[in-house]
Amino acid sequence: MRYIFIKIKKVIPLILLSFGNLFYSQIRVVGNTPNPNQEMGSTSAFIDGSSQSDLNATTNVGKGIAFPRTDLSTFTSFAGSITGIPTSFPYFFDGLIVYNTAISGVAGVGSTEGTLCRGFWYYDNPQASGATISTTGTWRPMRPDLCLLPPFELKCTVDKVDTGTLIANAPAAGNVSTQISYSNGNGMSYSGGETFESMAPGVTGLTATLVGGTLANGDGKLTFQISGTPSGAGTATFPISFGGSSCSFTRAVDPASPIMNVDCTGSGRVDTGTLTANTPAAGNVSSQIPYTGGNGVSYPGGQEIHSTGVTGLIATLVPQSNPPANGILTFQISGTPSGAGTASFLIEFGGSTCTFTRTVANGLTVTMCDGRTWLRHNVGANTSLDPDSPVQGTNGNYFQWGYNNVVATPTTPSGDHSGMSVSANTNNFAWTNNSGPCPSGFRVPTTAEWNALVQSSSLSSIGSRFVSATNFGSATVLTCSNGNKLTLPTTGWIQSPGGILNERGRVGYYWTSTAVSPPPNQAYHAESVYFPETLPASGQAQSFGRIDAATVRCINQ
Repeated sequence: MRYIFIKIKKVIPLILLSFGNLFYSQIRVVGNTPNPNQEMGSTSAFIDGSSQSDLNATTNVGKGIAFPRTDLSTFTSFAGSITGIPTSFPYFFDGLIVYNTAISGVAGVGSTEGTLCRGFWYYDNPQASGATISTTGTWRPMRPDLCLLPPFELKCTVDKVDTGTLIANAPAAGNVSTQISYSNGNGMSYSGGETFESMAPGVTGLTATLVGGTLANGDGKLTFQISGTPSGAGTATFPISFGGSSCSFTRAVDPASPIMNVDCTGSGRVDTGTLTANTPAAGNVSSQIPYTGGNGVSYPGGQEIHSTGVTGLIATLVPQSNPPANGILTFQISGTPSGAGTASFLIEFGGSTCTFTRTVANGLTVTMCDGRTWLRHNVGANTSLDPDSPVQGTNGNYFQWGYNNVVATPTTPSGDHSGMSVSANTNNFAWTNNSGPCPSGFRVPTTAEWNALVQSSSLSSIGSRFVSATNFGSATVLTCSNGNKLTLPTTGWIQSPGGILNERGRVGYYWTSTAVSPPPNQAYHAESVYFPETLPASGQAQSFGRIDAATVRCINQ
């Protein structure tokens, strides 16, 4: 009896285990019979999580597969002593799926597509000649878009690039696209194909389709191909999302009837404001481009044209209601030019195409309406400072006529005459046809050249004009009709031989290279141009003692 009891004690747990498996097993290896734990046979699925509906029919408990977690950055070898034979990993782990927990870096074995991120990854190891486990395979994310961890950010309004033209009620041509900037890309590839519709109340009927590619490691652009037929003229708005970031970009849709001719180089074109290298464009910089053959239909504007040649500038079309048949397109220029030279803008509007250009100055010179190029700073001024905002550093140094040495600076105390010569330069041609104290390629202007500048400019005053050794904040501004300007600080003058400072802050004195031959028994003189508190309608030149000191503004040779 004891022997039988022992046998029963061994059998009962086995029976209970069998019942437990029957009642609680929810996953079975699929075979050709409905019973669990059979061989897989020739069925397509090898795990069936839907079997035994009487056990899996619970509606309030989620069913899923809990994958083991793996840090691929520390995963350095594949387990399995034998691989590549029919009975032991014949395909060298091709298709192995893991749930990776690493959020950066690369896998410790095999190649890695992009940078590791949390999520499901699979081992892609095509069976080419010479395949091995660790040298021919690549770990690839199953959802590359989910690897765009914050702070990936779409920037719909920063450096957006539009190509092609959209016309109301006409199918978009194949070249219509928009590039949208992003930051913090991770270098991974993406398939594209996502579509985003233009939304009411703007122009509808258009679709922006993401073009596949590879993200930059950092900043870059996504390209969206625009297709469809716009419902009318106006602005099409596309809300887009990618990599967990969302924003909206716009495209202008032109009226259906084309403007017959846009003339970028005609005499009717008007440019306002100036552009300076590496300096943000002021609010008054624009270009007016004439056209003929318009249809009188209002257009919304907003079309953005990015500059080529000198980059960094954007020409934005200003909207107009009920435009005339023959009129102008106005483009507001914004942005910061990348350097000096020529910025070009390709207009594609209403079926017409042309290119207009804007000159970007190097920041140290400006061409005025007298046709000459002038330095924007006085000789000796700090050229890194804004020449149109007078401060001590823009005052410049003081020179006696005909001499190239500095006799005083803005910080020299009044009455200090240690640097001044007591003898006037008697050479009437001392600053003629040479640079004088000016940098190479420039010279001291003549009285006639100063007069031509003043007479071709409008004069205004900035700052408070009063005499003080420390008043560096006032100046006379000469403005050309095209918006170019010269700002001349009210530097005063220094009397010789005592070195007394006179009228700083109220009057600006600037040497010319024009000598004045003295009458018998009188001191040598030259001419200076001065800009008093009450501005003249034209330039005022006066005879000035050569032994005294004034500031210098240079003109190109």
